[in-house]
Amino acid sequence: MFEGLNSAIVMLIAIYAIVILVIILVIVNDYAQRKKIKEDIYSGNFLYYKDFEKRWIISSGRGKYGTRNGFKYEDGPGCYVITIYNHPVVDGNYHNYENIYIGQSIKVCQRVHNHINGKGNGDVYADIKYGKWVYVRFVKCPKQELNKVEKKLISAFNATASYNRTSGGAKRR
Repeated sequence: MFEGLNSAIVMLIAIYAIVILVIILVIVNDYAQRKKIKEDIYSGNFLYYKDFEKRWIISSGRGKYGTRNGFKYEDGPGCYVITIYNHPVVDGNYHNYENIYIGQSIKVCQRVHNHINGKGNGDVYADIKYGKWVYVRFVKCPKQELNKVEKKLISAFNATASYNRTSGGAKRR
């Protein structure tokens, strides 16, 4: 009578062990993916918001025949990571931000310009008005991948604990 019970308990323990192992592997894999995404972002070029605005429109020449350059004219699809600090970032160490906001747009430069000028996330604009140090990192990607990339960025940076109110990917593309 106890032999059947013992083998059933052993089988149940084995199943629980396999389930726990699978859960651990999923957690470790998820952590590794988030870490890689963050490392990729940190290794790129962040831009101080005032420098972005200075380069919004750069004109050369006069009249209608002048050359137009700047972020306004180099726009395209992508995501952006806006980080906020109480102090200027030195030595490229963007890890210790106070707040973060992540978004996407088919005109990513225009969207960031809107945030900076009060036509986007109110928290980001308030931080600019209160003199915080605000930096932007652009992540160019095809229009079809905007939702996926935005969701991964928001998840990797746990941005819903900061200025993002959703986990992203809400736009139909």
